[in-house]
Formats: sequence, structure tokens, C-alpha cells
Amino acid sequence: MRKILLAELFAALAALATASASAQTVLLYASSEFDAGSTYYTLHHCGGCVEGDLIMRPFAANPSVFPVLGASAWAVARLATILRNDGHSRWASVVEWGVVGLHGYAGFHNLECAP
Repeated sequence: MRKILLAELFAALAALATASASAQTVLLYASSEFDAGSTYYTLHHCGGCVEGDLIMRPFAANPSVFPVLGASAWAVARLATILRNDGHSRWASVVEWGVVGLHGYAGFHNLECAP
């Protein structure tokens, strides 16, 4: 399953790279979908596992987790764009890289919990 999730990650990277997005934005969307995929996989293959995030819990065990996390990635990318346009490019990078780090950590944590 880890190979499938990594393939999903690279497919998201390739699709976004063709849309002339910045590397940070591509990684933002890819890490978000990696988190979604690993959450979905873990909840379906682990008997007693539950989603720890109360906001995501209603979405985590069904396929709606993918568009929900995609929408959250879009919101972060939009916030970063607004920050860049207002002359705060460093803060935009901090926001994007911070969210990439959180999603990456959550995705790998999910895979560690999976059987």
C-alpha cells in the first residue's frame, strides 16, 4: 500500500507541475493528498483506529476526505498568494512549508499505525 500512496503522491506532483504552479504549492497539494490517502488506508485496515482530528473525523473514513483536504490545501495556497501579493513572501513560504510539514508528518504517522 505504501507504494500506491507514493505513486499517488508523485502523480499529484506531476499533475500540478504542468499547471505552472510553484514547487511549494505543488508540495502543498501533494502532501495534503498523501495525508488523505494514508488516513483513508489506515482507517480501513486498522480495527480500532480512529481519526484524532475532530474536524476531519466525519470525513476521514470515506472518500470525501480527498476533496476536503484538497480544499484546505487550496485555502492555504490562496492565503500564501495573498501574503505574497502584499509583500510578505517570507510569511507565505512559512505558511506553505509549515502545512507541508504537518501533512507530511501526519501521512507518515498514519502509515506507521497501519497494519
